[in-house]
Amino acid sequence: QEDHVSMGPTAAYKLETIRENCAFILAIELLHAAQAIDMNDGLVLSPTTREIYDEFRAEISYMEGDRIVADDIAASLDFYTRHKRKWATTLGLE
Repeated sequence: QEDHVSMGPTAAYKLETIRENCAFILAIELLHAAQAIDMNDGLVLSPTTREIYDEFRAEISYMEGDRIVADDIAASLDFYTRHKRKWATTLGLE
């Protein structure tokens, strides 16, 4: 006779941790992308990218010099969390 133990709760917890980590990484990538756009004069953005960039920069400023980026990452994560559904809908992913 076999002993059946559900691994469902453990898997769900791990999945939630992975989801949170992915959101954190995407927030950092968003911050880097905005910074890269600022450093590339003459770069032509698509209308969707321009809209995201403008909304992002309205909340998170350009990093002119060295500073602690933890607050910027937290703000970027908040921005990503608030806008991800809109982006998915705009891009036809939802």
